[in-house]
Amino acid sequence: MEGTAGRGAAVSVFVLDCSVAAAWLFEDEATPETDALLDQLADGAALVPLHWRLELGNMLVQAERRRRIAPAQAAASVEFVDSLPIEVDAETDRRSFREVLALARSASLTTYDAAYLELERIGSGHSRQGACSSGSRLEGGDVALIGRPSSRA
Repeated sequence: MEGTAGRGAAVSVFVLDCSVAAAWLFEDEATPETDALLDQLADGAALVPLHWRLELGNMLVQAERRRRIAPAQAAASVEFVDSLPIEVDAETDRRSFREVLALARSASLTTYDAAYLELERIGSGHSRQGACSSGSRLEGGDVALIGRPSSRA
């Protein structure tokens, strides 16, 4: 999916799930699809819900606690992610108790996962494609959100 930005060039924009970013930070989690999404950011941008940085930070601190990475690697990961064209949706909080909660109920999702789907739904003037980790799909119009299992409460 593409939107227009800057000098009239087509720019790919997608909603980015934290699990995809994890694949960029942990080599053993990478797939050809997650690598392709990272390549897509060279000429595009990603959109994330307001809680995304907290979710990513939690993933990094858990990896440190499990001795999967050292604090220096977590810091390098943060620098890498901060260098990417990722836009945080400032309106996630405003939609949390209405649209996101209703979507979580109707789709049997956690509110965290529903926030990603809601971001897909609203679009904010761009066409976006979903970028999440597992194989289940929720489709709406020309946008498909590839969602992770909703095991979090």
